[in-house]
Amino acid sequence: MTITSVGDIAARSLAVDAARAGDDRAFASLLEPHRHTLWSVCLRITNDPRDAMDALAHTFGNARRAMADYGGSMPFGQWLSLVAAGTARAVAWHRQRSPEPPRQAALPVPVCTDAGELRLRVALDGLPVVIREALALREICGLTYEQIAAHQVVGIHTVKARLSRGGGIRPLQGAPALDRTRFDQLLRAVLVRHRLVAAGAVQPSVSR
Repeated sequence: MTITSVGDIAARSLAVDAARAGDDRAFASLLEPHRHTLWSVCLRITNDPRDAMDALAHTFGNARRAMADYGGSMPFGQWLSLVAAGTARAVAWHRQRSPEPPRQAALPVPVCTDAGELRLRVALDGLPVVIREALALREICGLTYEQIAAHQVVGIHTVKARLSRGGGIRPLQGAPALDRTRFDQLLRAVLVRHRLVAAGAVQPSVSR
């Protein structure tokens, strides 16, 4: 969704304030317009649909916990994308350090039979996680070299070198869609757990 009017901006500002105050409905309404971007970022960085679902769930939790710290210095969608990228990077690194046998995801993942998509995943699998992250932030989120450098805590020349190394891989934006039903189911489960943790009913999970 593109914010195009004063009314839209005011509504978003009210939603942000409400989400900061703990309103889960407001938080969910802020996430919905960025559903495809968040899923694409998680999928391209982890390069595995099951890990991408894990990363998306952790993104919801991390963003919910950090909502009070969102100060509006950058667009909300950009902030969310950076949360997703950092979370997906951590999930991908964890998978590399601790490989696990094939498992069943908490929710069914989108099935892909497209030959081009499968070739893209093979190509991405040959790249380090930080390069996949830089590519996702540049090609999917449209971030500048400077913004990517700040996120990855490296120099601009390093970012350009990483993007150059993965520059022959296209397109990064064509990730198989995650339908709204699965997105909402995952988000609801995360928000329920967030409320239970806040109430002291369950122990918090380890954030990635």
